[in-house]
Amino acid sequence: MYPSKPLIHGPNTFAKAELINGIRHIRYPKLDGGFYEPVPLIQAAVVVFVVRHNDVPHVLLNTRANNMRRSAGMACFPGGRAEASDGNELSRTAIREFLEENAFNSNIENKDILNEILPIREQFTGYGFVVQPYVSVLPQDALRELRPNPAEVQDIYLVPLSEFRPQNAEKKVVMGGNEKVGAHKMPYMFFRFGNAISVASTSEGAFGQMVVKDKIWGTTAIIGAITHERLQHVLLDTSNQAVQRTYVNDEALIADFRKAIKFPPPYWHFLETENHRVSRCK
Repeated sequence: MYPSKPLIHGPNTFAKAELINGIRHIRYPKLDGGFYEPVPLIQAAVVVFVVRHNDVPHVLLNTRANNMRRSAGMACFPGGRAEASDGNELSRTAIREFLEENAFNSNIENKDILNEILPIREQFTGYGFVVQPYVSVLPQDALRELRPNPAEVQDIYLVPLSEFRPQNAEKKVVMGGNEKVGAHKMPYMFFRFGNAISVASTSEGAFGQMVVKDKIWGTTAIIGAITHERLQHVLLDTSNQAVQRTYVNDEALIADFRKAIKFPPPYWHFLETENHRVSRCK
């Protein structure tokens, strides 16, 4: 359902979602009070693939190419802006973008990667985008078929799902916005990672090699944490969330994934900071 409450709120300031002539808009707060004019939200979608590596669940991430106009060199989940050819189906957007970015000159196809695909709570960014994340399982054999598109992706790598525990996150409020939506305050969340596991790269890290990664932040960090919360009841040890269950084959992981997606969405309290909150899920 389209949210009727503020999306982002804090002391004397919040961003509002609005429906104008049937089109979704967002209105960001000015720093000195009041609001900017509403801007149409840009639809986008990403896919969070859970992958079995060394028999434990990991998630697949990209580093954006350094020549990208937006968020160059940053960690992200595969995905991008919706196009007319997607037919208003954002799951198609997520998979199309994944294949464009991660299956460059590869033989991998939709049939090789798709099991169940689970939509989780959409995220509104500080830059006029509304991102619909999807979660699915990527068979381990498909990893060696991945090739980064050098025009968009610098490298592809894996991080253990357990690293996205909300307790690991650092949170604060920072400045956001651009010339289109105006400068405003926004919640900031990030995870610090020392090492990740390389899948494919245009510059460094052979398959399976440990590579150094700095941090994952912003909307990507929030989506990672929500994925953890959504799957933790089955894929992680319930007595110790830092411990992941082991899976000797993809079939066992897929079976547990199907169990996990039946759990009701949790209350994502981890997005709150001392003086700033993101709206709670229902």
